[in-house]
Amino acid sequence: MLDADFVIEGVSPAQLRSSAYPTYLGGVSVTWRVPTGRDPHAGRDWIEIVDGNGQRVTWDWACRQAHCGANGATPVAANLRRHAAYKALYWSDRSRVAKGRLRAEFAFRT
Repeated sequence: MLDADFVIEGVSPAQLRSSAYPTYLGGVSVTWRVPTGRDPHAGRDWIEIVDGNGQRVTWDWACRQAHCGANGATPVAANLRRHAAYKALYWSDRSRVAKGRLRAEFAFRT
């Protein structure tokens, strides 16, 4: 069951470039909100992108630094097909699907 305190507010196209992504990569930016006082880094929260069949395309940590706050946007590098259906999933409480908790999902098309 999804948790109303965890929300994916939107997914938008993104070009990524940072120390983690030294060259420009295509992907999406997933904007999220979690309960006040929660640290997604300490909770080992992560964002997963799945295709229309529910198969994982890619994932990345919700927050790569400690104390990132209760809202943010996570850049997720991905080579997504145009005009295809996907979902962004917000997982918390561990770094694996088998032990984590699905908290929010957001359907989108490229």
